[in-house]
Amino acid sequence: MGLNENNRLTQAIPFIFKDEAKQWWYQFSEAQRLRMSTDWQLLCNRLISFFWTPTWITEARNKALAAKYRDSGHYKETPVQFALRKKKLIDMVENWNDLTVIAEVARSAPTQWRTIVNHEEIADWATYVTRIKEQEDLLQDWPKHHSSGHVSSDTVREVMKAIKAERHKRHGHKANAHAVDSKGFKFKGKQSDKFKGYRRPFSPDDSNVTKHKKGTPKSRGMRGCIHCGSKMHYDKECKHNKSNANNVQVYFAGTTEEEQALFAEYEANAAEYESETKSETSDEEKDEDSSSDSSSESDF
Repeated sequence: MGLNENNRLTQAIPFIFKDEAKQWWYQFSEAQRLRMSTDWQLLCNRLISFFWTPTWITEARNKALAAKYRDSGHYKETPVQFALRKKKLIDMVENWNDLTVIAEVARSAPTQWRTIVNHEEIADWATYVTRIKEQEDLLQDWPKHHSSGHVSSDTVREVMKAIKAERHKRHGHKANAHAVDSKGFKFKGKQSDKFKGYRRPFSPDDSNVTKHKKGTPKSRGMRGCIHCGSKMHYDKECKHNKSNANNVQVYFAGTTEEEQALFAEYEANAAEYESETKSETSDEEKDEDSSSDSSSESDF
C-alpha cells in the first residue's frame, strides 16, 4: 500500500467508528485526533493497545478454534461460507500460513469432507476454497449423513427452533392435522416403514423383544423400530436409541408437510410409549401394594 493510500485510509477510518470505538476516538483532544489521522502506524498501535486486550485475544482465539460447520447460528451456511467464516476468525488473532489454516478448517469440518476434498494435497488457500466450491453439492449434505454418527443436542435444538420459525412464517399457526389422526400418535391405516427414503443405520435386532402388555409393533400393525427396523420392540427400547435419537430428529426436521407428519408420528409414538409404560408401572406398583397388604393381614 502506497503512502497516499495509507493517508487516505487513516483519515477515513475514524468516520466508520461506532459505539465504544466512537467514544474511544472522541476521548482524545482535537490535536491528538489530527495526529492519529495522519499517522497510520500510530493509529494502529493505539487501536490494538485499547481493544486487543489479552482477554479479548484469548476469547477470540477460542472462538476461532471452536467454530464448526453449521454450528449454532449458522445451520444454513454452505461449505464455502463456513470455510471463509473460519478463516476470518483465525486471521483476527493468528498469522498462520495457508497450509495451517487449511488443516484447521479441515479439522473443524465433518470428517466426510476429507474423502471428497483431500486437503493434504492442496498448498494454497485459493485452491482449497475453489475445490470446496466445486464439490459443494456433496459437502453440504450434513447433518443427515454426518460420518461421525452423532449430532449434538445443541444442533438439534438450533435446527428445530429455526424450522418452527420458518413454518410459522410460511403457514402461520396451521398444523398438519390431516396427516395425523385424532389421537395424534399414528397415521390412519397401516403405518409406513419406509419413512420417505430414511435408511435405518442399524441392522434389525429381533432378539430384543418388548415386554409391553399390548404386544410387539408387529402384532399391532405398527412400523418397525426407527433405529434398526425390528418390529419386535419400540423406539425407546432399542439399544441404539440413546446414540441415534438426535440424528432421527434432525433428519425429519424438514419443512414439507409430509416430512413434518412423519416427524410428528415419530415423536407422538415415543410419547405414547412413555405414557403406556408409566401406566403399566403404576398398575404393577398398585398390585404389589395390594399383595403386601394382604400378606400383612394374614400375619395377624
